[in-house]
Amino acid sequence: MPTDVDAGRSGLELGDGWTRRWAVSWRAGGDDASCSVHDLVQEPVLTSDPMRHFTWRRDKRHRPGLQFLTSTGRHHGAESLEESRVLLTLDFAGDVVDVISQPLRISFATCGKRRSHTPDYLAVTRHGVWLIDVRPEPLIKESDRESFAAAAEVAVACGWRYAVAARWREHAFAGLDAMASRRRLSSDPLGLRPVLLGEAGGGRRFGELAAATGCEPVARAQLLHLLWSRQLGVDLAGPLQDRSRRLRGIGGFPQILGCDVSGEITAVGPGVSELQPGDAVFGAKSPSVRGTYAQYCLVKAAEVIRKPPELSFAEAAALPYAFLSAWAALTDAGFRAESAAGRRIFLQGGSGGTGVVTLQVCKALGAHVAVTAGPQGVDLCRRLGADEVFDYRTEDFSRHLDQFDFAICLADQSEEAKMISILRRGPGTGYATIVHPLMSLVDTKGLLRGGSEADRTFLRNRRAQKRRHRAYAWSLFRPDRAALELLAELTEKGTVQAVIDRTYPLSATAEAHEYSESGRAKGKIVIEID
Repeated sequence: MPTDVDAGRSGLELGDGWTRRWAVSWRAGGDDASCSVHDLVQEPVLTSDPMRHFTWRRDKRHRPGLQFLTSTGRHHGAESLEESRVLLTLDFAGDVVDVISQPLRISFATCGKRRSHTPDYLAVTRHGVWLIDVRPEPLIKESDRESFAAAAEVAVACGWRYAVAARWREHAFAGLDAMASRRRLSSDPLGLRPVLLGEAGGGRRFGELAAATGCEPVARAQLLHLLWSRQLGVDLAGPLQDRSRRLRGIGGFPQILGCDVSGEITAVGPGVSELQPGDAVFGAKSPSVRGTYAQYCLVKAAEVIRKPPELSFAEAAALPYAFLSAWAALTDAGFRAESAAGRRIFLQGGSGGTGVVTLQVCKALGAHVAVTAGPQGVDLCRRLGADEVFDYRTEDFSRHLDQFDFAICLADQSEEAKMISILRRGPGTGYATIVHPLMSLVDTKGLLRGGSEADRTFLRNRRAQKRRHRAYAWSLFRPDRAALELLAELTEKGTVQAVIDRTYPLSATAEAHEYSESGRAKGKIVIEID
């Protein structure tokens, strides 16, 4: 479990230009190198050598050792049992590409003196870079908290993440250690793995799965390997034992797509009282491999509400996911329903599936709304109530708009600078996008470099807008029951309507996606299930 690092931040000198005053040194090819924190992201520190070798003296209560990581295929140094545990955890959960021990030394300024700190690990994963310190919580001193805070600031400046591993949840490491004992189990001569995976549905228990094979000792070893490789899942909050339940992992195929849902409830789980079998509902579930393109789907009670009788099932299914994605962006930018009247909002991409519902909701709440649309969507946006509509092919909205409160990107992130240029200076203003630069960066530069660059880009842009007292966000869909209820209320009043471009049967799902990818849809594409 990580520990809070903010406690030591008050002692750091973090005035203007601190990234140029703080220095970082590392070793590469046997030579020492150094630069300011400001320039660190341009340096090859992710391939550096350890700053120092591990040592041990008789008076030390720990000793150095080596931990083999299956993800990197080699041993990595650890100065203590706690560090060895962190390495094992990274191997299990971190999608590790490489781990560098004692990667760099940070020279930082505090109130009255200059200090240095060497973090324990730099972990390069497929999802980004982590700078990590390891210190048992009872041994953390006030000076350590200051060092941790300094390391956290350096990590943020570089677009990395930072954590201090200070304590373990009860049972967590014991379970992890048990799984690690079989992590190198490469063969399956009896062919038990497919059998175990096939029998694992329905939350069966560990002992039951092993016994069902007729070869229990070997099956236990294979189960531990499947858990380690995350083909099966387990709750590490409790002890790993025969009574522990197993769940199928989230990866693999087949995968069922779809997030929007509208239909009748056939059954409810224990504790669900607001909804009953037979209720007509609509909503959106979080993205998963068990989606809504199916005759039956499983949703959380908080993800759906009763369908307004004014809406057909197809109309209801056309609204929630698009709206909640855009609503997340609006709220991240600072928009609030209770103060929406009179606010000036720009929506880039007003005629798409997300734009048409967002435009109507903003107008229903009393906002002044300007949008862009293609030639075929201009009239649609005007009919839906847009105050200003610009044909993006022939008009530059940034030449006509100014002093807007919010700008929301729903279509083309390349126009971010233009969208931000029409905003007034804050506070109470903001920009947000649901079209993430992260995806294009990963596509062009790979998961590691692209993800790291995306982190740096986001933090740099957010800092730039913070200086102008504006919010800045890259937003994602998130469940929001209150927003869903607002949407239902507005549809009941008739101020928001579903705009459906085309409807396809479930058997034509591939055609529906091809049409969606063409970019020609004006409104939503709905898949109807008989």
